[in-house]
Amino acid sequence: CVTDIFITIAIFFTTNLYESLGFAIIAQLLCSGMCFYWLLREIKISGFSAVMAGFMYAFCGYVLLTMPFPNLTTDVYMLPVLMLAYERLEQKKSWWLMPIAVCYVVTLNAFSLFIMTIFLGLYILFRFFQGEDRSLSHFVALIGKLALLYLVGVLMSSFFSVNNLIQMIESPRVLGENSFFDKLKNADVLFVKFEAFFVTINRFFSNDIIGVGDNYKAITYISPISSEGMNYFESPILFC
Repeated sequence: CVTDIFITIAIFFTTNLYESLGFAIIAQLLCSGMCFYWLLREIKISGFSAVMAGFMYAFCGYVLLTMPFPNLTTDVYMLPVLMLAYERLEQKKSWWLMPIAVCYVVTLNAFSLFIMTIFLGLYILFRFFQGEDRSLSHFVALIGKLALLYLVGVLMSSFFSVNNLIQMIESPRVLGENSFFDKLKNADVLFVKFEAFFVTINRFFSNDIIGVGDNYKAITYISPISSEGMNYFESPILFC
């Protein structure tokens, strides 16, 4: 089983699992801040602003809430790496970082790449319209290069990712008895309970992108003063 590189390194320095996870989380925090700093410097943000933004990114709500789950914290430092890979491809025509980043993410969790690609797609649109060359031909060529590099990265990771993908598909949360896929795919989104709309608004400020959905009761999550059914991953700003 392939795990986060920082967890793998930490295990070699201590036989205590909890200590190794602690060291790994600290390393992930530092790496997240540095990766975001390098991204901002790549797009010509001043040094002081980049340093301050790196600190704030390293200690964002998602990182603090997912500390007990280091495998989820991997997404925090790999997202700016993917964005940095795009910037280097667009500005310096340097392509090698993109397939390596994609390979690493897919090897750990293929679903994470799906989520990151959505964010990266929005980022690319914003950055493209900020650039000087906004022609359709340039955009199509850029997307074609990214698709090819993505494919190379996925193929590089296929030795590990295929097994992980099969394990994810056969997970009880996907096809098992804990899955709500069959029920939700036939639900009418226009005629849902009124309480669900409050939860939908809360999700815009959520740090739990994936969600668990176990015994989910929307009404218990719209009251931050209720002690029953509190979900601290949802709208964590209410609890700060």
